[in-house]
Formats: sequence, C-alpha cells, structure tokens
Amino acid sequence: MASQLYWREFTRDGRSDVDHLADSDYLATKFTDSFGKWLQQDNNASKQSFDKVVRSFLDVKSAFKIESFMVADGGFFDLKNNPNAAQWFQPRIRIVTLVTKGASSSHFSPGPDSSTLCIVGGQDPTECSRSRSFLQVASWDGLTVRYYQNTFPNGNDSGSAWNYFGESSEAFGPKQYLGPFNGHINGACIMKELHKPWLHWHGGAPATILNCIPDTILKKYELLPYITIPGSSILSAVNRNPNELENAITNCVRNWYSTRKKNDFLDPSMDLLRQPKNIPRWVSHLFLTTTINMSSALQNTSSDSVLETYSMPVGSWVIPNSQFYSQELLSLTTFSELLPPNANLKITFKAEEYYEAAEKLGLRLLQQVRCQDSPDVILPWEALGGDKRIGGYTNVYLKTVLEYEGEQPFNLLHTSFEDAHGTERFQTLGTRKGGTAESDKKYGLFSEATFNAIMMVDFCNPIYSWRRGVLMQYVPRKTKYNASTFSYDIDSRFIENVKNSRWYNCNIVGSPECEFIRLLSLPLQDHQNMIDKYFTAITDRMKQSPIDALTDYLKLAESRRRIYRPLPLDEFGYTLPYATKMDFGDPFYEMTLSGQIQAMPHRGQLFLKKWTYSLAGVDPDLLPPPDSLIPRPPLPIDALPAVTRRAASYCQSLECPVQKGGPEPCTGDYLYFGPRKPAVPHTSSRRVPNWAHDVFPHMQAPCRCGYGKGEISASWMKETICWGHWTLDDYDDVKARAVGIYSHLRAKTMPVTRDPQDYWPESALEIFRCWANAGFPKDSFDAPVPKVTIPKPLDPPVTYRVRRDILSLTKNELAVYQSKIDDILQVDVLGSKWQELGILHAKWCPNYQESTFLWYRAYLLHVEEMIDFPIPYWNGFSAKSGDQKSSAAGIPQVFLEDTYIHPGDSSVRPNPLKHALSLLGRSMDAGAGQFVTRDPILTQGRSSPGWGDKIYFLNKYQQEIAYSLQQSRFTSRNMEEFPGTARANSNTFSQEQKDIFSELSFTGLFEQVHDKFRSWVGLDMAKNKYAASDPIFLSFHANMDRIVDMFLDAHPATRCTSGSPLRPFINNGTDVNYNDPRPWIYTTIGDMAKDPRALGYMYGAPTSPDVYTAKTAIQRRPLSMHASGGHASSASSMDSNRVLVYH
Repeated sequence: MASQLYWREFTRDGRSDVDHLADSDYLATKFTDSFGKWLQQDNNASKQSFDKVVRSFLDVKSAFKIESFMVADGGFFDLKNNPNAAQWFQPRIRIVTLVTKGASSSHFSPGPDSSTLCIVGGQDPTECSRSRSFLQVASWDGLTVRYYQNTFPNGNDSGSAWNYFGESSEAFGPKQYLGPFNGHINGACIMKELHKPWLHWHGGAPATILNCIPDTILKKYELLPYITIPGSSILSAVNRNPNELENAITNCVRNWYSTRKKNDFLDPSMDLLRQPKNIPRWVSHLFLTTTINMSSALQNTSSDSVLETYSMPVGSWVIPNSQFYSQELLSLTTFSELLPPNANLKITFKAEEYYEAAEKLGLRLLQQVRCQDSPDVILPWEALGGDKRIGGYTNVYLKTVLEYEGEQPFNLLHTSFEDAHGTERFQTLGTRKGGTAESDKKYGLFSEATFNAIMMVDFCNPIYSWRRGVLMQYVPRKTKYNASTFSYDIDSRFIENVKNSRWYNCNIVGSPECEFIRLLSLPLQDHQNMIDKYFTAITDRMKQSPIDALTDYLKLAESRRRIYRPLPLDEFGYTLPYATKMDFGDPFYEMTLSGQIQAMPHRGQLFLKKWTYSLAGVDPDLLPPPDSLIPRPPLPIDALPAVTRRAASYCQSLECPVQKGGPEPCTGDYLYFGPRKPAVPHTSSRRVPNWAHDVFPHMQAPCRCGYGKGEISASWMKETICWGHWTLDDYDDVKARAVGIYSHLRAKTMPVTRDPQDYWPESALEIFRCWANAGFPKDSFDAPVPKVTIPKPLDPPVTYRVRRDILSLTKNELAVYQSKIDDILQVDVLGSKWQELGILHAKWCPNYQESTFLWYRAYLLHVEEMIDFPIPYWNGFSAKSGDQKSSAAGIPQVFLEDTYIHPGDSSVRPNPLKHALSLLGRSMDAGAGQFVTRDPILTQGRSSPGWGDKIYFLNKYQQEIAYSLQQSRFTSRNMEEFPGTARANSNTFSQEQKDIFSELSFTGLFEQVHDKFRSWVGLDMAKNKYAASDPIFLSFHANMDRIVDMFLDAHPATRCTSGSPLRPFINNGTDVNYNDPRPWIYTTIGDMAKDPRALGYMYGAPTSPDVYTAKTAIQRRPLSMHASGGHASSASSMDSNRVLVYH
C-alpha cells in the first residue's frame, strides 16, 4: 500500500470523504508538478516521514535552495520547570521546509520552470505514523499550488499513503472550503503570523522555544542536518528570520493572484475580458473576511529596549493600527487615497494599565485537555465549534497554560494580506490615461467613490464587518466591461440594487443600505475628515481613561476571536487567548466612530453566526446566502428539526387583567389541601378560597376581560340549566356537581361560548379546585375541612391557538407576529419558505370546489405550524369596516406601515406585512418592482378621491357574504368532490366580476364574493398565482375560515365528501408531501370539516360586530341525544363517501 498514490473526493452530505486509487490517467493529468512527478519516481511514494522527504532533496542540495523554519505556539512555556505538565502540555511545534529548484532562486517565483515545495510536519520529523504526526506538501509550479497530504486512505490505519487533495483553482469550484481549502481558502499558501513580531516563530519570539520541547525530541533534532548544523547548537540550521518566510509566502500569494487575474479577467491576448469570471469570489475580498492574519502589540522602542528573553510585558507598548482600521488594505496606495495623507494613529499603553484591563476580562492562554486532566475552564462545545472538539458534542475542557496573553500583549486578528491584495488586484485592472503620469488613474470593478463608500460603511471594523457583509448580497454575480468608458457595469448595478432594497426604501436610518447611499454622495475630503475625527476620538479616550478604553479594545479583540473560532482552521490555540470572564453568551462587539465599542445589533449577530457556523458545517459556502439583511436564526431553517404537532398551544395575548370589583387576582397562593395530621395547626398565611368571595363571583363573571360579564353569565347559566339541569348560582348544586363542573371548565366546554376569552384561566380553575379540597367553605368564617375531592390534574391543560381580530392586537402583540413572518418565513428572500408557500398555493389550490375553503383551512394550519403562532384575522365582514368614516375601513394600518420594532432586540426593521417579495420576486404590477402591490386607493387611504367608491364595493361584498350564510346547503351538486380529485386554477379575479353559479349554496356564493374581495385588495391578491405572496392573504383567509366556521356551526348536519384528499397536506394540515401517490395519507375534507377546536385552534371575538351573524344550532334550539335503538344505516341507504363530520 505504501507505494500507491491516491486522490481524495470531498463530500458535502455528512459522509466521510472518499480516497480513490490514482490510475495512470489521473496521474498524467493531476500529478504534473515537481512533487507529483517525484512521487512517481523510484520508491519515493513509500517515504512517509518529514525527515525522509526532506533528506531526499538534501542529498542533491546543490540543485535546490533549502531553508527550514520552526514555529512553536507553546514556546513561552518552560516544560523543564513544570514536569507535571508533560502529561497534557502540547508545544504545538510545526517545522516548515522550503525546497526551491535552483540554489539561487527565490521561493515561489513565477514562470514555467519554477518549482517550490513547502513541506510541513509536526514536532517529530522522523515519525511515520499519521496517528501521531502529520505531513503535508504544497507544491508550486510557477502558476498554481497543488496540495498533497500523507494520510490513512479511507481511515484504514494499517498503513499511510500520499494523497492528492487539489490545486489552487479548485478553491473556487466544487471543492471550495473543503479539505485544504478551508485553510488555503483562496488557493495560496498561508501564514497566519505574517508580520512582525512573528510571536511564535523561532527567531521572532522573545523567548527561546527550546524550553517547551521535550528532551526526547531535542535529542532527535541534534541529529537532523536541516535542523542542527553538525557540531553546532540545537536549531542552528533553522532560519531565525521569519521575515524571509513572510517574503516567500507573500510571493506565493502575489504570483498565484497573478494567475487568478489572468484566468478570470484577461483573454489570451492579455486584453480585459468583456465578461470576467468568478466575480463573487473576487469581491468577497472587500466585503467579507475570507482569511485573517494575527498580530500583537509592539514595544514602544522610543522609550523601551526590546526584550531578548521571555518575560511578561513591561514598559510601553503600541497597539497595531490594524485593530482600528484596515491598515493592510489602505497601505496599498496604488488605487486608494482614502486614508488622510497626514494620518498618524499611534495608540500606546503601559504594561500596568494592560494588566489591570486584561484581568478584568480574565485573559488566559488555554489548552484543550481531557476531563480527567483537572481542567481549569469548562466551556460549551460551541465555544470552539467546527471540528475542534474531543469526543463530539460535549463540553470543552481547558487547562490554563499561562495568565494573560503570553510574551507580548494585545493579541489580535486583522485584515489578511490575501484580502488586501485580492482587493488591490480587482481594483487595478487597467489604467485610464490622463495625459501625464500624475493624471493617470487606475480603474477596476468599482469606481473610487463606490469603493470609498463601501469602506466607510464600517471603517472602524476592518474584519468581520456585518455591514459590508450584508451589502455583499447586492453585488451582481456577473458583470460586463465597457472598453469605451473603462468601466464595469457591476458598479451601477450594485448601487441600483441597494437603492431597491427594503431597508433603503423604508429609510431605516443607520442601516448599511442607507449609510452606503449617503456616503456615496460625499467627497473624498469628507471621508478623510471622518477618519481624522475617529483617530482623534481613540487617542483622546486612551489619554483620558486608559484602563477603561484598553478594557474595551481588548474585549473587542476577544469578540473578533469568538467570531473566528468556529471556523475549521482555528487550530492555533495558544495564539488566541480566551477571555474567561466574558460570558460565552455575551454578544459580539463592534467599534464605533466615537472610539467606543457597542454590542453588535441583532441583525449583525445573526448574520455572522449564520455565516461562520455554516462554514464549519458539512456543506460550507464562503459566500453567505442572501438574507435581505433580515436577522435569521444561527442555522438555516432547512437545518432545523422537522416541525411536529404541538400538544398544547396558546393565545396571542397575555393573561387578561382582573377588573376592579371582581374576583381577586389569581396568584397561585392557594394551598393544595391534602391529608395531614390534625395535631399540626394550619399556619400558612395563604388564604383559603370560599364560595362567597371567590367561586360565586367567577360564576357570575366568567369573562376575565371586563366586558359583557352579566350577559355571558346569564347565558351560560341558562344553557347549563337547559342542558344538564345544573344551577351554577346555587351553592348546594355547585357543591354536588363540583367534579363535573371542574372537568367541563378545564376541558373548555363551559362556559357555553365560542369566545376563548370567556374560558376560565388555569389560575381560576385552581381556585375552584382548592375550594373543593378545602371542604367547600361558604365564606371566610367557614372553617376548612381538608379532603381531596379534585386531585391535582396530571394531564396538560386544554389550550388552543386563538386567532384574534388583528385590530384587537396591541403593538407588541403585532410585533411578535411580524417577527415570526420576518424571521421564519423570510418574506423578502427568494427561495425562502415564504416563496415555497406562494408556489404551493399557485399550483395546488382548488377553485370552485367543495374542498376550496377546507383546503385553505389546511393551508393556514400549515403556516401556523411553521411559525408557531396564531394568524390574526382581518375582519372585512364587520359593520365598521364598511363605514368609510371608520378607522376600521380599508386595509388595517399594520399592513401599510413601513417599519416595525423587532421584539427580539428592539431594532427598527422593514415591516414584513408590507415589504414582501412577490412570487419569484416579480410583482403583478410590472412597474412596481419585486415586492407585492395593492390597490393604490387602499394604500393612500381616506385622502384618495376614489375612497368612497372603494368602500361601497366592500358594503356589497358584506351583503353577499351575509346572503351566502343564509343558505341551507354547504355546497352545490356541481361542486361536489369525488375521492382523489383536485383541480388547481390560476384565475384572475375582478372586484366587479359576475356570478357564475345559479344554484344556491354556501360555498358557491361565498367563493364568488371571496374572489371579488381579493381583487378589491389589489394587484397581486387579484391573481391566484400571486395572491399568497401578499402577507395580507393570511389574515384575509383566516377571516374567510372564520366565516366558514360560522356556517358549519349553524349547520351541524352538513354532509360532505369526507374522503376527498386535500393534497399536498398531511397530518391534519400541519405538513406537506408533494410526491406520495397514496391518496389515503393526505388530509381530507372530513378532517378539515371538524370543529376548529378539534384541530387545535379557535377564533376570538371580533372587535366590532359582524354585519350578519348566523345563529348556531345551540342558539336556535338545544339539542339532546336520543338512543337510536341500535339500528345501523346500510350502505344502500347512505352514500359511503358522505358522512356527518361536523359536531
């Protein structure tokens, strides 16, 4: 096996990656670089250790330039003085050897004859076992890098072999962010500590790294010529100047990016392509943080000498400017003049200030250990994320290796050389000649004004800027070059997309969209003035409150590390200190232009969490999915567990307030009276409930919301006398029937009402139960006689989702509903659940059939199951809605408002009930853009000249609805179903369309007015294909369903084709299945024709009376059950498809 070569297939579905034997064709096309060819020569493929590979080139040293470097993340730790730590301490040593063809050549030079190998291994170069060490090779051929790794093929630990993982250009294809490309994200070799002080590299670190290396390893180093020169001190052959490695790595990036630019922007004649390629990945260098570099504070050499040996920080230090802005990018002056010419930001601090600030945060260097290693810190597994956990999804156990941050303070992440250089490349694609060298201008994808506005949107947050990140979705994926204007249309189209966004159109102040457009109009001098003020604010704050300011800036650095930690290549534990006194649940922080830090808005938190957590998943994509800049859950909706039917639901409102003069508030203070010893006196200060003070008032006023108490009380007492001869205002009768009354009250069959606000809350039921268990005391003078008459219930209370009149909801209650539509259904995102619902309705909704409104009932249940919230109904059937002078006339105001306040974080956001994408992002009104549109008379309101005529139509519809409710038949014969049939139409409705059915029935007449009413709302609602894309559709159909329930409640003997399936709904409408051919698995007409309470929901009373109310069967006459004598109906006397399904 050792001589065989493999290639790896990376998977995106959670399965293990697959290693394949490389056949001759694969070797000929992929193993074409110098290392690939070397592996095919002699017995080289059997060389399984770092030592054997490097020595192969040392043997012909005259033909190669060979340099070794060493990094030890734990170089600060003195293992010799801490021998007990040998069981758990890991120095994390990596040896890097560069082998370049030609003894005098530069590493990673361009050209067809160039060749550089970057060989990387663990602390023991002689180790061959991949279970104890690793071995990787990046092979540069002058144009691209190929990545190889010595592995156990397919996890078979019987022997290792060389495995080909991919080449640089594959970082932008199907392999993107997989295998080597979750570290070498843009295809080039990387070096995290790219600039001085090279804190952990041999020669760069203040301390010698020898003290952290085990003696057994040091003895091996003495014998390895590429590590120790024979006869010299250990590590004498290792290059002590990390700057030379930095030069090599930056050469690799520059030369590979030259290849990238040639591949994506230039034709064979080296002219600019009219349609360049891979645009999203290029612009991600500007909008996103594709990679990072690490740095730390530098000693202020103007006042202190540089430390030569390891010591805790002393003296004065300078925070790198890259903490405060993108110095790496803006230092490239070839294309941007954004940075003020005389800007001089130098933020210094003293060591004693640092210690005080760092201790406030509990900064520590930690190492992950096992539970049995006596950990000092325990974190939830998400603290590391990715694949950096020992033993799967468990807590992470960590040992404190060093207090504070190590050899140099203020460790930070900053803009990477790759992102800076990538941005420079796509912004310097050509030069527009101006006549003189001074007037020549570089041009690229974006104009200088656009580039400056993008940078200034979040100037003070150089990495992990959610503001630039969310703007990325407006960048077109393709662009065209105009040679006559030396420009790309990506610039104007990007600006246009931002201007078309909801955030800009709603003028959400402070949103990245509005801020970008504002900044776009500012001259360069204004930007530079803003930067000068920002630098001054930081400087002043550090002078005035150095410890508080330093604490904040250290907290900001930690926050950025926490954003980075879930990513797969966060494997440098000692290079990333952890703030142990910052709670894991703390929000991300961001810098502001005032020099202060603040908690990142909810929108930014979720954008970054969703993006970075997805990168740590099995199917990562560097480009975040469009989210229309709306906060989302940290994980995609599709990744969440499947929705299940809730056993109990709830009402939209909180507990109803107690009215003055009524029963006392139910606080749960009542004792559970069980058996007890008589000798033990009752000493509790909690009062025992009694009939006069507690129970009888509830009988008199069952409604807890303060209206109509007397009427409701009289009504339900009358009904209970009629139905069961129970007298609820009689103490003795209630006492005798207490168990039955309690059962009815708890089951919500009493009071006899369909208004959920009339039912007894659990607190009132507990009063009644405690009263019974106290021996039914009449008043406060009646001594309790404890006895368990009604045991404590074990089953959960009967609860329903209550669909309330949308006009009865408070602003806060509306905001909860809006947030559900916003966050879960994502009404402004193409490909979202909202779009899926629109397509479901367009393709599956039946028209003019017996099933039509029962299909809609299943549709609403499906939506409610997804959002876990009852849909409020819009009552266009109320008398006030037909009064043009009433505030209830027209469309409810909540559907017209531009913004709402999200209850999760109090942020102002676009109102999802107004700003929703139409089907596939194309409104019925071709000129209206991508969002749903409604009749302009309704959106303008009472000031519209056509307002009176518009409301007149509504009056007509109300009368037609009333007429439909007065019919005796549910459906007409020509609308009846046959089992298994379903017809979906895409009719366009008109507010004046003529009736098409002469046969009178409820469904036929009601659907005709339903069509007119939808057309009355306006454009998208008038077209069946588009209607469900308007959020008003849900509230409109909730009211239609309420009216259907009125009819069925009034006609309990209604017959229907019970077995007809309502495709694609299953599980009583709570889920869908689009493909199963079995008709019996689907929800049926019979399922949906039940009392809504059997389906888990009910309707609250309207805020104003309906135009017409059909009397229920109970209101018309009390029904009583009679024995039938046991006779069964025969098949000949009863249609088997039609059964009594209601009441």
